[in-house]
Amino acid sequence: MKTFLPSAWRLLTAILLLFLLNISPLLAQGPTFLSYAPSVCPNQTVTYVLTGIPDGYVIQNASATGGSFFTPAIVDGRAEYVVTWGRGEDGRVTPGLRKPVRNTKGEIIDYENVAPGNIPQVTIKSVFGRNITDRINNTDVIELPLCGGAQTLTLTLPEHYFNSDTNFPVTSYLWGVPPSFTVVGGQPATVFGPNNWLSGRTITIQVPAGQFDELVAVKLWSRECEGPGLNAPATQTSNPQYVRIRRTPPTITTVTGSRTSLTCGDQRPLTLSAILSQSGGASISYNWPATLPNGWTYQTPAPRTGSSVVVIPSGLPGTVTVPVSASYSCSGINGTTAAVAATLTVSSQVAQPAFTAPAAVPAGQFYQLCGPTTFSATPGAAQYRWTTSWGLNFTTTTNSTVITPPPGSGNGSVSVRAQNPALGCTESELSSFVVQYGLPEPLSVNYDDKDLCFTGLVFFAVTGKVQAGYQWSISGSGGIFRFGSTGDRVAVYIRNPNSSFNLSVVATNACGVVGPVQGGTFYTADFRYDCYISDEPRLTVSPNPARENLLVRLEEPAQPALTESTAGKQPAAKAAAARAADTEYAIALYDRFGRSVREGRTRGQQLTLPVADLPAGTYYLRATRGKQSVSRQLLIQP
Repeated sequence: MKTFLPSAWRLLTAILLLFLLNISPLLAQGPTFLSYAPSVCPNQTVTYVLTGIPDGYVIQNASATGGSFFTPAIVDGRAEYVVTWGRGEDGRVTPGLRKPVRNTKGEIIDYENVAPGNIPQVTIKSVFGRNITDRINNTDVIELPLCGGAQTLTLTLPEHYFNSDTNFPVTSYLWGVPPSFTVVGGQPATVFGPNNWLSGRTITIQVPAGQFDELVAVKLWSRECEGPGLNAPATQTSNPQYVRIRRTPPTITTVTGSRTSLTCGDQRPLTLSAILSQSGGASISYNWPATLPNGWTYQTPAPRTGSSVVVIPSGLPGTVTVPVSASYSCSGINGTTAAVAATLTVSSQVAQPAFTAPAAVPAGQFYQLCGPTTFSATPGAAQYRWTTSWGLNFTTTTNSTVITPPPGSGNGSVSVRAQNPALGCTESELSSFVVQYGLPEPLSVNYDDKDLCFTGLVFFAVTGKVQAGYQWSISGSGGIFRFGSTGDRVAVYIRNPNSSFNLSVVATNACGVVGPVQGGTFYTADFRYDCYISDEPRLTVSPNPARENLLVRLEEPAQPALTESTAGKQPAAKAAAARAADTEYAIALYDRFGRSVREGRTRGQQLTLPVADLPAGTYYLRATRGKQSVSRQLLIQP
């Protein structure tokens, strides 16, 4: 015995330590439910075990939302909640666990709630009584053409979930299909009786030819929760959702005309077309009226059984109604659609003339006439009332108008109204347009050199009797074109102030080409190079052209002679002259790129600028005083 007891104590100590190690996590984390399945079935009984309950804890007011149970007892630190779940969709257990509150003497004076870990919350796979708000194929009615023959349809309901939890989708759907329809690849759900089919949320069916009007139903089915001792099949489906599938007879939707705007006197053929709601699979015959009202007639010969007919309006003002129906035969079904009418209103006024010339004309500018020109007539017009400028002659028929221009070239205006008094039509609105006739004739070439001293450019413009396109040419060393050589205005850059150049221009329009016409020889020395304000000093530079040195001089403008009216202002005038004489000018010489190459300052006396080292070419000298300046163009030669 003396040798056995120490070994027994060692074994007992080891077992006790092992027990403490195993329960220490439970003691650390407090009361916790053991793991459980996240989904259950209606009427399913499940035991949920709460462990790690310390001594002195009690269970009060425990409950199960969506289920029922008896309050469990705490035995050896654990409690078993035996829950039978109902037909709701959301299930959760309220443990009702409470711990004692003791005073300083260790006496229990109250209990407070304790929230264990991992409280059971489950999805009950129940759809009983649920209403399906989504629609099959997103519609209430599927309408098929009456004469479409047998057809295959795919019906789909949006996906549904148990308790709106995407982790638990409904996988079984119960479809109710009429016996006249055929299910493709479905599984009969005989437990629900005939014409019921197990499928997913999509089912494919074949519908027969001929007339029918049927309902297809679908229910959500919690199929995994049915069985003996659990649930009857009828208790595991939702309320149904329906879609109506039917064949509808064809109808005429609209009758349209090839022209929507009809004016008085217009007797051009017009096409009327009936649009049928369905096509194919049927014998269709259209029923147009034998005669038309208000003097209208058919161009299409009888029998008129097609969907379109051509009619001839009488041209009389008023409203005309042309009804049409369609007779159909298919799948042993015969019928006639309701009549639909085309309503056509003819205005009381002749259409406004909109003459078009055979030659291309710039839009909105003028009609170019190069000789007698034929214009198309206005629909419905029997005669015209012209107002024209002098020289234009007209020959008019109901089909066309020929306008003959006078000799030479020029412009004219034309106004016209269309009439048809025989049909009682009101005269048309006035149409006015401009005509231009004849070859282009350049009359003169003028120039503008007012900006020469600032830009080095002289602008030339050509005028003519009629509008035309112009192509310019230049020769000589005095200038070159800037910004192109076409148009009625061109810019010439002056290269040498002591030279000349020749200009010519060619004019072109739809009637032909004139030129080249000589614009003349222009001497560059004749252009105005000074640009100064009259009350500013006069700027002179010499020599021009320069080679070595450039002499710059500023001369104040002469003061006006004193009179009795100005004598009193003499002191002020003298003061102004004194200020001018005392003002310093900034002098700058620029090359043709606008770069300053020489600078200086002067109070009016002569200033010399060396230029021998500057490249030959055109330069600009500018004198600046305050906000005013004067400039001069000059040439430096090698």
